[in-house]
Formats: sequence, structure tokens, C-alpha cells
Amino acid sequence: MKKEILSLLTLAIIGTFSTAQADYIAKFPLEMANGGALENGSIKIVDPSSGSGTGENEGGSTEPETPVIPEDPKPEEPKERSLVFSGNFNTFTGETNLWTDGKKDAFSTSTYDVVIKGALKQDSIYYVTNNNKECAYIADVCETVSGQNRCGPYTSVNLSGTNTILSLLGPQDKSCVTVNAIWGQKVVNNLKVYDGPVPE
Repeated sequence: MKKEILSLLTLAIIGTFSTAQADYIAKFPLEMANGGALENGSIKIVDPSSGSGTGENEGGSTEPETPVIPEDPKPEEPKERSLVFSGNFNTFTGETNLWTDGKKDAFSTSTYDVVIKGALKQDSIYYVTNNNKECAYIADVCETVSGQNRCGPYTSVNLSGTNTILSLLGPQDKSCVTVNAIWGQKVVNNLKVYDGPVPE
């Protein structure tokens, strides 16, 4: 009965439009239950002002989402540096370089190179000082094996095995190392080598 009433209503509407406007035909989509081709339940009648209805994507107002403001990232803590070497260099008879006790480590008063027993990180940057200034040095690991010197001009019978030559990085002044003269002998006291710059 309901189907028949809807069909008659549809025919009446079409007939009205056809009579009033002969040049135009108004066609309304119908669901299959009412003799149309659309799937049942596909036509939803929605009140835009209230958002009422049964459709999933209904009209009407919705609450705007509150934007989430990200917190400011915490500043990174300055990396602590480590002291990798500390020593005093003195003059030894017949040597052009200064040495620590036992001629274990060397310092050149002409180039300001520092030679440290053992291996540091190849091509890494280190910071050298014995006053209130610091200079950047680059590391070059070398070896002296079976009398074959591979450590440049630093030739001492005690300079054997693996050593690291630290050389000034770039055209820097030599004010980071103070060479003193005591009784006509050159000395370098309290020379320190760090694996990083002074933390800011």
C-alpha cells in the first residue's frame, strides 16, 4: 500500500511539472524499494541547520579541533671534553726537540708539533694549550718499526712503535703554547691536549 501511494505521488508530481512546464521534465531518483534504481537507504533527508538525519556525513556544525602546540625542544647540553694528554717538555743534550722524561713524548720548538706516544684518532681535531689560549691540531698516527722511521723528523731511540703527531691546523699563530727559557734551556710546562674545544 505504501509503495502504491509513493508511486501515485511520484506520478502526480511528474504530471504537475509536465503540465505547468511542457518544455521541462523533472525526474526524481527513487530507491529500489520504491521502484527506482538506487540502493535502499542511499537517499538521506538531512536538516542542514540541525544536522539531524541518519547519514554518516551529515551537515551541521562541528566543534573545531584544538591545535596541539608542540613543546619547545630542550637545548642540548654541551658535550664534555676529555683530557687526553698532559706533560712537561725539557731540553736534552744533542736533541733539537724537547722531550718528556724518558724521551717518551716530543715537542718541536720550530713547528710546534706535539708527538704523543700511542695512537689517537687519525685525522681527528684536538686542542692544545699550556696557557689561556687554545689551538686546533690535527692528528696523524705513525709507526717506527725495525728502525724504519715513519714519524717524520722525530728520531729518537725511544720513539718506537705507534705514535701520534699533532700538527697545527691551518695558518694559526702559536700563542696557545708558551715556550719558556730557564738557564738557557727551553722548556714547555703543563702542556695539555683535549679531544674537544672549550664548552660554550
